[in-house]
Amino acid sequence: MWAFVCIAAAKEYYEFISNRHCKRVGPFVWLCCLALGIELSVVFKFGYDMFNAPFPSYVVAMWIGISGLILAGQVYSYMNQRARKDDRLQAFDPQDPAIDIEPVYLKKNN
Repeated sequence: MWAFVCIAAAKEYYEFISNRHCKRVGPFVWLCCLALGIELSVVFKFGYDMFNAPFPSYVVAMWIGISGLILAGQVYSYMNQRARKDDRLQAFDPQDPAIDIEPVYLKKNN
């Protein structure tokens, strides 16, 4: 179910965050949030005291490394966005492109 729903939900969420004319997320995003909330509720209710053993040290090290990479990518993205705003570059807006289009007419062969 998640494989099919996540495609539509990812498209709707991307449209929401990238298109400034889009004011709300679509129904698939809300459906995913609801299903995820229900699944987490079931896990918290019935999964208590199921895993008592601590995580192995290599698993903890792996998750710390992954979290560090994600954090470094977010910091890099934030700094890159600030540098782009400081340069005052004109951003391309796919919803409102400023493109001059010259009409092409068919020429008669003389």
